Amino acid sequence: MLELVKDTHPILSIAIPPVDPTAELEHLSKEMFMIMWLNGGIGLAAPQVGMAVRMFVMGPQEGPNYVCINPEILAASEDQSIAVEGCLSYPALWLNIKRPQWVQARYTTLDGQVVEKKFEGLLARCYIHELEHLDGVLFTSRSSTLGLQLARARQQKKLRKIKG
Repeated sequence: MLELVKDTHPILSIAIPPVDPTAELEHLSKEMFMIMWLNGGIGLAAPQVGMAVRMFVMGPQEGPNYVCINPEILAASEDQSIAVEGCLSYPALWLNIKRPQWVQARYTTLDGQVVEKKFEGLLARCYIHELEHLDGVLFTSRSSTLGLQLARARQQKKLRKIKG
């Protein structure tokens, strides 16, 4: 069974090349959905489970759910909003991140179809966050230095409570 990699794992800092949809990716996506939902997430990129595959899954357990292979952004809104974001690779770390309010996305499905879709709000934010994982960009790089320091202090407190 796959497991979430630690935030220091080198795979999280590399750009993942495009892949061809295969039957193995369907199995991988099912495992990724389970790990994501068991950990309270709504998005998970393959590198977060140690796999160098240009794919992510996203969506709440009740749906709709998406498997995005070789995803890209065709356009994004100029209007941006700041919202709190977390990441399954950074347990208990929450950061205020500024992102576009919508994205026009293109990705390949498990059955090889190329889809263009507009995501708005939380799903747009999730799509961008997961795509950045595939490009080796971590959400911590989107925060101010001070914001990250304060969030890390809060994270350590929460983690001590959980362990203690």
